Amino acid sequence: MDRMENIMLYALKRDFDVQKAERFFKERGIKVQAVDMKKHPPGLRELKLFAQRAGLQNIIDKQGKAYLESTVRFLTAEQAILEALARDPRLLKGPILRMGQRVAVGYQPQVWQSWLET
Repeated sequence: MDRMENIMLYALKRDFDVQKAERFFKERGIKVQAVDMKKHPPGLRELKLFAQRAGLQNIIDKQGKAYLESTVRFLTAEQAILEALARDPRLLKGPILRMGQRVAVGYQPQVWQSWLET
């Protein structure tokens, strides 16, 4: 990879997938900037990028308690869903990794490796 772009790792908690993602990049000598979504929730612009690149339904944690207790599951308008995600980042699936305009949700080492090879 000629020019290393900043890799951002968005997560709510340091769960096993987050730790594996951090290890993946550390083993390759690549610094990752971790973003705690509790302290710094992504804004609408960032969420729109996540939704465009990974798919709106793919960034929502449909197994999480926050989703099951939320009205977001009944929303159909993309803008309303994005606004709900901006208000409550617990609705997001994690980790979300971003390198430039590229986005991957969850543990996806093959995708990350392809980022490093381009």
